[in-house]
Amino acid sequence: MADRIDGTVWQANAGKTVLEWGRREPVPGNCLKFSRIREVDAAFDISKIQICLPTLGTETYFKAGQYIEVKTGEYFVLNRGQEARAAIRRPTPVEGFCIFLTEETLAEVYAAANTSTDRLLDMPDSKPRQHFEFLEKNFSLRENVLGACLQNVKQQLCMPGKDKLMDWDRFYFNLAESLLDTKKLINHQLETIPAAKFATRQEIFRRISQARNYILEQYAQPLALEEIARVAHFSAYHTARLYHAVYGITPHQHILQLRIQRAMELLRQNISPTEAAYLLSFSDRRAFAKVFKKITGVSPAHFQQSSPSAPVPMRIFRA
Repeated sequence: MADRIDGTVWQANAGKTVLEWGRREPVPGNCLKFSRIREVDAAFDISKIQICLPTLGTETYFKAGQYIEVKTGEYFVLNRGQEARAAIRRPTPVEGFCIFLTEETLAEVYAAANTSTDRLLDMPDSKPRQHFEFLEKNFSLRENVLGACLQNVKQQLCMPGKDKLMDWDRFYFNLAESLLDTKKLINHQLETIPAAKFATRQEIFRRISQARNYILEQYAQPLALEEIARVAHFSAYHTARLYHAVYGITPHQHILQLRIQRAMELLRQNISPTEAAYLLSFSDRRAFAKVFKKITGVSPAHFQQSSPSAPVPMRIFRA
């Protein structure tokens, strides 16, 4: 099937020390592309791992007989050798970055992280021959280490100005390190899920992570466990149980943790405790103050009067 593109695809010139965009062309190594298109039906380069990062609108991919939609604020990882096509048809242009990483780059970073310094001195060019495969699902940019890294990448690349200095080796090594760290974390989380089949654990993780992303987006609103369970397509009991198994925290605890983190930001902006309680869906100021003190160890009023730079520990919850 011939590729069809209505729009433009630019490719970063990795041979330059400043960020410079040119027309797309095949390259043997790591690669960064930016697209602004209304309609496309084109195959992906399957020789590398690809990170898809929309910045405006929703990108659509066709893979294994299914359409996958990735919206702004999310990213998606396509594994090497996985045939897929970009399939977009929109009235307004969709924009986004595609970052291609070679397995050689991943192997180099993996070797550095998993080999002792003495062994690196003995075998400085040692790279394990390994096939890297990553969980394919929609990830929120707030969900993990790679998401945070991509958020920084997006801000860096979208900044105005044409003369941004780029250390391309560091750029791709940082991405590879974040990708491998995220893979390691997900593997650990998959192991905590009480299911015998690996495919079952993957599907449970996808559903529970959807619930977590929903909490990350809606935590300031009134949220009942039953509502979160509908997002995960589990019963309320199983949602709470599996959420705690994967993230070490219940949905209710996570909501309170996020609200108090946001409350500290609001209080530092001179928002009153009463208004902060209202904005974060606490029943009243007393309920807000009770949770705030339980988590931070101080009252909202005391926190607001303290130094803005003074560290305040989150005492009881983790995620």
